[in-house]
Amino acid sequence: MSRRKTDKHSESRRAREHAELLKAALARPGIREVMQVYGGWWEREQVVNVYRSAIKKVGKIITTNSSNL
Repeated sequence: MSRRKTDKHSESRRAREHAELLKAALARPGIREVMQVYGGWWEREQVVNVYRSAIKKVGKIITTNSSNL
């Protein structure tokens, strides 16, 4: 049980640190706009990744047994 207590404590500490870092970052000029651009790029990248995986070349099978001769 002590491990769970430690994990919950670390999670809450990390959540507090994350909130503080986010607040500090968003207070800086231009960060919000940059994150909007990045978010838009990320969404489009996911769509393009689907396309890329669909057109990926499939490797050739170069081994065979004698029944295919």
